[in-house]
Parts: sequence; C-alpha cells; structure tokens
Amino acid sequence: MRKRMLKKWMALMLSGTLVLGLIGCADNAEQPAETTPEVSDVQESQEEVQEASPETPVLYESEYGSKQEALQAGLDLNLAIAEEGMILFKNEGSALPIASGSKVTLLGYAAIDPNAGASHNVVDASAGAAIAQANIISSMEEAGFSLNNTVLDSYTQWASEDVEGAEADENGNVPKKTSDILVADDFAKAAETDEWKASLEEYGDAAFVVISRGTGEIAQNGRVHELQLDDIQYELIDYAAENFDKVIVLVNSCTPIEIAGIQRNDAVDAVLNIGEPGDNGLAALGRVLTGEVNPSGRTVDTWPVDHTQNPSYTIFNTRVSAMAQGEDGNGTMTGYTQYSVNGEPVNTWSVGYEEGIYVGYRYYETRSFEENKSGAEDAWWNANVNYPFGYGLSYTDFEWEVTPATAADSTVTKTDTLTFDVKVTNTGDIAGKDVVELYYTAPYGKEETGNDTVIEKSYVALGDFAKTSVLEPGASETVQVSIDVSDMASYDDVTDRTYVLDAGTYNIKIAGNSHYGMMENDVDFDYMVAEKELCNEAVTGAEITNALDDVTEGFASEGYTALTRSNFKGTMPNGFEAVKEISEEEYATWGYDNDAFNAYYDAAAIGTPTYETDAANRTEEQYSVVLSDLIGADADDARYQELVEQLTLEELADLVNVGGFNSVGIPYIGKPYSRDTDGPKGWTGNYTDTNDRYNYFSAEPMIAATYNEDLLYQMGEVIGEQGLWGNSTAAGGMVYSYTGWYAPGMNIHRSPFDSRFPEYYSEDPFLTGTMAANVSQGAKSRGCYITLKHFAFHNDGGGSSTYRFGAIGNGTDKEGLSAWMTEQTAREIYLKGYQKAVEEGGATFAMGSFTRIGKTWCAGSYGVMNQITRGEWGFEGAVVTDIVIYNACNAYQLIKAGSSMMLDAKVYGLEGGRYLDVDEILAMEEEDRNITIHCMQEAAKQILYMVANSNAMQLPKGAKIIYADTVEVDGEDVAIELTEAKVGTAYTSEPLNTAILNTYYPYSAITYAVEGLPEGMTFDAGTGIIGGTPSKAGDYTIKITAEATGYEAASIELPLTVVK
Repeated sequence: MRKRMLKKWMALMLSGTLVLGLIGCADNAEQPAETTPEVSDVQESQEEVQEASPETPVLYESEYGSKQEALQAGLDLNLAIAEEGMILFKNEGSALPIASGSKVTLLGYAAIDPNAGASHNVVDASAGAAIAQANIISSMEEAGFSLNNTVLDSYTQWASEDVEGAEADENGNVPKKTSDILVADDFAKAAETDEWKASLEEYGDAAFVVISRGTGEIAQNGRVHELQLDDIQYELIDYAAENFDKVIVLVNSCTPIEIAGIQRNDAVDAVLNIGEPGDNGLAALGRVLTGEVNPSGRTVDTWPVDHTQNPSYTIFNTRVSAMAQGEDGNGTMTGYTQYSVNGEPVNTWSVGYEEGIYVGYRYYETRSFEENKSGAEDAWWNANVNYPFGYGLSYTDFEWEVTPATAADSTVTKTDTLTFDVKVTNTGDIAGKDVVELYYTAPYGKEETGNDTVIEKSYVALGDFAKTSVLEPGASETVQVSIDVSDMASYDDVTDRTYVLDAGTYNIKIAGNSHYGMMENDVDFDYMVAEKELCNEAVTGAEITNALDDVTEGFASEGYTALTRSNFKGTMPNGFEAVKEISEEEYATWGYDNDAFNAYYDAAAIGTPTYETDAANRTEEQYSVVLSDLIGADADDARYQELVEQLTLEELADLVNVGGFNSVGIPYIGKPYSRDTDGPKGWTGNYTDTNDRYNYFSAEPMIAATYNEDLLYQMGEVIGEQGLWGNSTAAGGMVYSYTGWYAPGMNIHRSPFDSRFPEYYSEDPFLTGTMAANVSQGAKSRGCYITLKHFAFHNDGGGSSTYRFGAIGNGTDKEGLSAWMTEQTAREIYLKGYQKAVEEGGATFAMGSFTRIGKTWCAGSYGVMNQITRGEWGFEGAVVTDIVIYNACNAYQLIKAGSSMMLDAKVYGLEGGRYLDVDEILAMEEEDRNITIHCMQEAAKQILYMVANSNAMQLPKGAKIIYADTVEVDGEDVAIELTEAKVGTAYTSEPLNTAILNTYYPYSAITYAVEGLPEGMTFDAGTGIIGGTPSKAGDYTIKITAEATGYEAASIELPLTVVK
C-alpha cells in the first residue's frame, strides 16, 4: 500500500475551504478563518513534516510559456471571433467593401464611445467591464482610412461638457453629454459652420453612422421602449443621406433593435452589425470594411420590425415604464403577477410562458406560414420581420450543390440519420466563408399525422449547420449537415408523456436562414414516417417520461393559455393580472416540504449510511483511497463511496454549504481547494483584479453569430489554458489555478428585454447547446470545468431582486418568481440546450437559477435536477445554486433534489438561505437522518468527481516556496538570529523549518538541505533545529534551502558565531 499523504497540513481554511501553505496533511483541519488567510497566517500554523508525499502529477500541460502568452492567445482568438461574428445586413450596389485610404466621416456619439460588451450598456452582472484595446477610430485608422477629425473632435469636446441644467449626483458628478440626444443642439450649431461643411466635402467618400440603441427617455423622442431608436438617430441618418452619396450604418448591438426604418431606407447603402466585441474585437472592423476580411456572421435571433408584436412582450418585464406593457398601461412595473394572501400582497410572483414553444423564429416563421394560407405570400412576414434567424450576407456569392445520402421521398424510422453533403463553391470575386443551415418541418395536426393528440410544432426548427473554411474565388468545399430522425420528435406531455415522432411527411430544408426560399441556394427534401413512434429511451437507458406534471397542470390552473398555431390570433398573450389572491393553505405549498422530498427515496434500501464519526479515528490501515486515485475514474466507481465514507458529517456539510466561487479543501482525502470565478466574457469577474484578469471576450450572441464550432472549441481551450495560469503572477499571497468557469450563460433569449441578454447565446436551443458543447469539450481538455447557467428558466428581466427570488436575507422560503409552462415548452425550448451541453459536451458543472419552476425553486427541483438531468441525460457532476441571498435557497432541499453546493454569500457579508447543520441532522428522526446523510454523500461524490477531473489536482503555475529570514512578533517582522555557540558545549537552536508553500495543493512536502555547519553540528529536518556540540570556533554562514517537487526553491542564510 502506498503511503497515504503527509499527515499534517501547514494551513488554515476559509469557511472550512481554503487550504493554504501546505507542507502536509492534517488528520483534522482547523476551524476556518472568515477571510482568505495571508502567507503570514500560514506560517503561524506550521507543523513538522512526518512522511514523504506522492509524486506531483502534471495532468494538463500548458502550451504557453507565460501567463501573458495565454492572455494574448485569448486576445488573438477574440479577434478571430469578432471577424466572423460581424453580420452584413445590407449591401446595396456593393457599397462595401470600401477601399483603404478612403476619406470618410464618422457620425454618432457611439463612434467615439462604442459598447464593447455589457448588459444593456452597463457592467455585466458577472463579467465586469471590457477594457478597450481597440475602438472604431483606431481600427479604421489602422485599416488605412482617413477620418474627419473636425467631427470627431467635436464629439470628444461635447462629451467632456456638463449637461445644461443637470443636477450633480451624491458624489458631486454632473452628467456629461454622452448620447446623440444630449449633443443634438451642439451638433445642429456645428453643422452650420463653414469649417464643419468643408470637412464633409473633404471627407466625403462615405458617411459611417454608428448607432447603439435608443438613448432618450421612454415616451420621448418617438420611443415606447429602449430597443427603439429615437428621432434624433433617424434624423442623423437623414443628415448623412443629404450630405453623402454613400451612407453606411454600423449597428453596435448584439440585442435586436428595431431598425427596419434603416434597412428599408433607400438612402442607406449598407448596414453592418458590429456586435459587442470585447476588449479588442473592434480591431476587426477596419479589416471587414476594407474587405481584408469578408463578413460571415449570421443572426442568432430574429430582428423583428416591432418588438411589441412579439408574443412575450406583454408577459415579460421590459425594464421600462408601464407604457411598455401596452397603450392601456396594462400590468405592474415588474411585468409579472403578484400573489396576495388575505388581501396583503406577498413577495411571490408568477409568470406564464404563454407563448409556449413559439419563441423567436419559431413564432415568426410559423405565424407567417399560417398567414400565407389566407393572405398574400409573405405579406405578414414582411410586415413583421426585418432580419430572420440565421441571416447574413457576404461580399461574394456562393453556389450550393446538395446531395442527400438518403434519397428523397424515402420512408425512415427513428433509428435513421439523414445526412446531406453540400458542395459550396465561391462564384464571386472575393474570398469568404459560407454557412449552410439545416431546418426541418414536421407534420402538424390530425390531418397530417393521424394523431388525435395535436402536439404544437414550429413550422421550421434548426437541426444542424456547418461553416466552410475561407474559399478563394472559384474554390469549392464540401460540408456535411445531418439530423437524427428521432431529433425531429416533439414532446407530448398529455397523452404519450414522452417524445413522439408522428407519422407523416418530414421536410428537410437546406437553407441560408430560417425563412426558407429567401436565398437562391435553398433546397428541400421530403421523407416519410409510416407510423407514429415513441422516442422514449434516454442516453442512459432510462425512460423519458413526464417529470413536471405539477408545472403543466399549474400552468392551466393558474389561468394561463398556451399559444397555438391553429389559432394564433385567438390565443395571443395580451397581458396579465397585476395581483392574484390565493389562500393561506395554497400559499403554504410554495414552501419546502421535507416529507415530500424524503418520499423520493427508499429509506429501507439506503439503510444506515456509513460515515466517520470522529476524524481522530482515521488511520491508513482503515482507509486507503485518496482523491488522486480516482483521476479519470468513472463517476460510479465504488471507490467514490469509500472516499465519502471516510468523511465526517462536518466535512460533508462543508462541501455542500460552502461553494461560493470555490469548492472546499478536505485534507485527509487529498481534496484540494479549487477556485471558481465569473463570467460569460472570460476570466473577468470575481477574484480577478486588474492584475489577474484575462481578456474580455465578445458578447455571447456575437460568439454564437460565428456559427463556427471550431472557434468555440478553441475558446474552451483558451479558457482552460488561462485557467492553468490562474493568478500565477500575483506578487504575494497564495497562487491558484482557475478551475471552474462560471459560464457560459445558457438561457434562451425569450425576450430581448432580458437585462442579461448579452450573456446568453441565442433564441434557439440547438445553436445554444452546440456552442456550449464545444466550449465544454475544449475547456475540459485543459482541466477546466465550465458552468452551465442559469439552469434553468431564469427570468432576470431587469434584475430586480425583489421578484427574482425574494427579499435579500430576511424573506420567507415561499418567496420568488414562479415560471409556469407546459412540459413540452420546458423540454423543447428551455432545457434542450443544456441537454446538448451535457450529452455531447460532457459538462460537469451547472448553476441552478433563482427562478421557481412552478412552485419549486429550480435548483431544488427533483424533476429537473434528478429525474431529467441525471436520470435521462447522464449528468455526473455538481450543481451549485446561484448566490444564496434568499431564504428559499435550502441546502436540505438542494441535496435531496440532486443538486450539490450552496453558492454562499458570506464572502460578501450577506446572509440568507438555510444551510446544513450537523446538530440538526443528528437530532432528526432515524429515517430522515439516514436519507439526509445519504444525500450529503451523493452531493459530495458529485463534487469530488468534478474536481478529480480538473486542473485543481495539479500544482498551479507560480508555485513557489516562501522562506523568510524573519518572523512576525506582535505584528512586526523581526529578524531570525542564531544565538552564539561555544566550543565543547551542546547547542540547540529555535526551529528553522519555517518555509511554507504558496498553493492550496495537498500533496506537496518541503525538504530541507543545509550548508556551512561547523564541525560537530547537525540540522534535523524533521524538527528544524540546529543542534550538536561545535568543535571549532569561528564565524559561519549557515545556508538552509527549502525544496519541494514542482516548486521554486528558496533559501535563507543565517550567521553563526562559535566562540572558544
């Protein structure tokens, strides 16, 4: 049996978590400090080394030689993402590309202050803010454009001026003129000057008008909501058209804004969506404008003509005044229904997903198809859609030749796969990339399917896509798109209670976007399914069946009506009740029911769990397994159970209770502390200061707009590479890898008014899941686990904590927002992307959302977390809550639902939630206690499996030994001094083995070597004491070197005088 580990840890722990400055393993850990210990704290905790440690493994080797190289790799990749994520919306008369050297004028305040990426033009909730390394001006100048500085200097001057009549804030700051509306008067005056007019003449090759989103107050300047442009911006475009022969509009937004008035303006020659491209992505703009890079991005959301006509509009918090709910002011400021008990409103809310599966293009394309039956072809679509999903133009032309592997009109079954080879040829004059998209149309209604149960189906749904490499003019490449026939099944939550592949004709569309027939290359193929088939076997072998009956039934009983394509007009959502009265008895059902959750478990089968009652009893003879033994092992390996049975209830509780941007270290089993951090734009959030922060990637919709799976895999690799370097350049304190990345955001763009819209990929679950699966695979290859969030049904809609989950810290466990929907809606739209990331991406970490699914807090939903996620998808990792600041966050419910960790808010000094309490657990009735401990161990195994397969299991970059020749006494550093020795007299020094390690890594030991000792004296590495009887007088310099495998060594030199 190999030696277990060092028995002593040279460490303190933060909330039972942060194991610091290790030189060994302790049999039981000290109680934690409340803040991260400094190196000096670690020095105080040092103890002797008693055994040698195992070899230090190198599981993930970085391809880069320094942290700066890893950072630069991220910047380089983000530039590539920006190049492929910009979308050409319009290009009349080949207005673009435009020659380098052209003399042009930039108009619009956003030209000097573009949005590089944030939620609604503010700092992202979990990603910090972009630090611009490129902007529109620098990018265009780098590309060779000559810019009109008369205009640009005017914008810069105006931006430095106070808004006339504005009041100072509490810090004494007066608002500046930082929008087109606020500089409108100055612009009008300047435009009348001779200097300004002359500059337009000189720089008249083209006008570039930069727009972000509306900048004025709602209900002023022609605006009803914030995603409309204001009159001033439209007037600016008219001004450009009056003064320039060529007008190009740059749209600086990933969120669809209402710009049909620009697209359909004949005076506008070209429209380019430049997205929100992160720290350096705007450097791509100049290259795209000159044609050095041909835009190949595609829309990830429908850009409608009028957002107020979207079915979710009146039933979503639009973050604006009640006007946005409709002309009659229908609704509350939240956009959701508030419950009332005994006439008193309570902080519990309700939202019905009445649009059902008809989200984004699923609504617009299906509604268009149905309207076409009784009206002019595409009349409805043209009136309602500006840009369809999957849309984007190119500077060149492509021709497709599509060859199906299965002949059209064949009969197929659920076991078949339909594959299409698409030969793409560049028939134009400019090199570029093209995107091929596969959509399917399933039979709908009894007449087409023969099924008495009519399952709602979108007219089209994305089934696959592929992107070519750069094709030179005349060059060709064959890409392949395919779809499993079973993936065209729809979920029937009423009759068959599973996925159903209806009989009938299935049409496969190989197309350029969701609006089939819009592009010349579009072609389709029919296939027949002879008989209805149930697609009810999960990848795990489990039966796929209803898990959310309470939610489906509640959707109806709450009075919600699902939108149906058989009667769009009659079932269109039209608002909500502001307040709904419920009884005290019904309101009580929103709370945690411990008996109901225990009923999910077979207490007899569980029996009495084995666990360690006293850490002091643990011996190597009793236990032989440590976490490093399980690197690469299957999650169901029996040794995981052996591992958790070594742990005390206190250690198990710590694993569950303390998951705020970390997972706890457990010394005895060699479980290292692991550091996790935000957010969707890269390693830019919590625990990353300016020194430790990595690059800020483009907003997620722009990343998805690349439609490039290889780029997403590379992004995962780069995230993982940067994680390996972690905070390795920290000047002092502990160093660590970044292990868990709190990203990507995975929620569906149910509404463009979601305040965290830029943190999520798309309105489509297939595209969302494909992006995340590739990121996950890339990150895992470098030891990083991504965090799928916010899982699921997250409703932010403006970020108001009062309805997002309840009152911070002092609410009840019944508070929060209940999302009601059918199980079909839940599975096909809001869970499908997560499913793909798990089944295809192997993701091992997720963050539960604040939102309730029905009455049940989502992270505590057995149906979602256990039956579906683990039972059907085979998810084997851990689920952490969102930050625990609301009292509905309940650790007992969490673990019994199949989740794992509490994202404790104590690091922020905030309280809330209910945590595991060992005394409370021991006082439970036997059956309740046994089930609770069983679930604690299951949660522990989930966390251990996740960490065992991560970079936390190896030394972080920057690992070194800290060996000072001073000690701290009463808060001051005092030099270590050796007392004078005497020939022939026994000598004993103070302990000198005071070196420590600057990592959390549990398997490392320090060894000592000494040079320069006088004859007759020795150094005991175990005690750190110089002893013996010197035989020769003199002045000596004693050098002690501390070493550990994988660490930078350190030495101290101490003078010693030996007298006669």
